[in-house]
Amino acid sequence: VLTDYLKANQVWINDGTGRFGDSGIRFGGGQFYRHAHLGDLDGDGDLDVFLATFGLREGPNEIWFNHGQ
Repeated sequence: VLTDYLKANQVWINDGTGRFGDSGIRFGGGQFYRHAHLGDLDGDGDLDVFLATFGLREGPNEIWFNHGQ
């Protein structure tokens, strides 16, 4: 997961050879995130995402739960 103050937030996928390629997925709807951290936050075995913003002006931090869909 790539976050960028000047560009769209992106998801890149590992191709199995140690390289990553752009999946074409963009997210955030113009929201700027400082950091993205992946982990199983709800204990269901799927990766969830914690997104940290730049501060109060940019809105609250967010947690996106993966529901396996």
